[in-house]
This record gives sequence, C-alpha cells and structure tokens, in this order.
Amino acid sequence: MSNLFAIFIFTNLILFLSFIFGVITLIFNRNLTKKTIIILLVISFCLFLIYSGFLAFLQYKLWQKSPVMKYAIPPYDGLGYFLVYSYHLFFKKILWRVVSAVSVLTLIFIFNKLFKSSLFYSEEFYLLTYLGFLIEFPLGLFLLPIGLLILMFAHLLQPKKALSTKYSFKHYWSYAAILIIIINITLTYAGIIYKIQP
Repeated sequence: MSNLFAIFIFTNLILFLSFIFGVITLIFNRNLTKKTIIILLVISFCLFLIYSGFLAFLQYKLWQKSPVMKYAIPPYDGLGYFLVYSYHLFFKKILWRVVSAVSVLTLIFIFNKLFKSSLFYSEEFYLLTYLGFLIEFPLGLFLLPIGLLILMFAHLLQPKKALSTKYSFKHYWSYAAILIIIINITLTYAGIIYKIQP
C-alpha cells in the first residue's frame, strides 16, 4: 500500500504541489500583494508545465522500448499520435485549470458589478483567480459559491444594526481552497483504490 501511495504521489504531483501552494497562500495571506500572487501563479504554471513535460518524456522513453508502441513514434511514425496522447494524458488538466481560473475571475467581475463593486476587495480578484487555478477543474468553480454562502450566513447572523457592515472573506479563501484540494486528493486516491480492488 505504501508503494501504491508513493506512485500515486508521483503521478499526481500537481495535486500535492497545489496543496503546498495553497498552504503558502494561507501562511502569508495577510502579506500577499498583487505582484506576489502573480509571481506565484507564474511559478505554479511553469512547475505544472515542466512536470507534465517530464511525464510525457518518460512516456516517450517507455514507448521506445515497447515492442508495440514503438511503431507509433519516430522513426516508424510521426509525432502526431504521441503529441495528442500526451496532451490528453498530461497537459489537458493544466488547460482546464486555466479555464477554472478564468471562470472564477469572470464570476468575480459579474458579482462585483451586481453589487456595485462592494463585494470584493481588489486583492481578492488576484487571490481568487490564483486559488481557482490551484484547484482541479471543475472543483475550482465551487470555491466562489462556498465562500459567498459562508459570507451570506455570517451576514444574516449579525444584529440588524450591523447589516450594513461590509464583510470580506479575503483572509479565509485559502482555507476553503485547501479544503477543496484535500477533498480532491482523497477522492482521486479512493478512486484508484476502488479500481484495483478485486
């Protein structure tokens, strides 16, 4: 079982890197600037890309030694099939993470317009977009609704005289993101265990 978990970590390293980056945003939450968040986003994206490229490279090496799959790559065939295969197996999830981040950013703009720019602080635009990228699609789309539901209940529980107070979830988004990432890791691992059970 320990060997299986080690293989699981290696083949799903992006999930664990996402968790680590989520913890970093939590630890340094109150000191995160827009520039820092953008730098973290670029670093995360590059690491995910390098890792996926490394897995694709290992896959290519395996195919070179396979008595069957070696005929699907040069010199026996072009790279087209391998590139499509690698995209779907290693790179597609990164693209969906970008879609998740853009979707979260779009929802923030929509909600902020509806509430006349009073719902989110400017830092939250950057933080939520980054956290949306860290969470695997489509789970990243749940980040915003979860936070807004918590805010809504917190607002309703306040005395009537405090209902005009502006509440912010900006120091707690990282908690919500980490929780969703942990759920994602747990479900992925449980799915693997289920598949290999006799």
